[in-house]
Amino acid sequence: MKRITPLFLLAFAFVGSATFALADPPEAPSNLGVGLKKKSPHSLFLQWKDNSVGESGFIVYRATVTPFGTVFGPIAIVGQNVTAFVDNGVDGSHAYYYFVTAFNGDGESGASNVVGPIAPFNIEQ
Repeated sequence: MKRITPLFLLAFAFVGSATFALADPPEAPSNLGVGLKKKSPHSLFLQWKDNSVGESGFIVYRATVTPFGTVFGPIAIVGQNVTAFVDNGVDGSHAYYYFVTAFNGDGESGASNVVGPIAPFNIEQ
């Protein structure tokens, strides 16, 4: 008598023995710098170096210094190969910290260097 192996067992054996390579998140950006946007006391200009290949974009994080501590949160997502961002939501009564990450479909990079505390009223134009 001939033995017949069900098709789903053959399919499982093939898939179960396959190896899958996971891709990595992109490289972290670096050299983050910040300055006051000309003629706009409520805007800070951020610029960084793109060290990654194949990123989907960048996430800009900001923290405001408060009596309760410093907690970073994302404030913007910019596109692939973009290396600058203008934060129009700042005021002179707070100090700010920033960092940037790159992301793709496989995850988010480590953080760039952190800049801060930055207080818009004490940056030279």
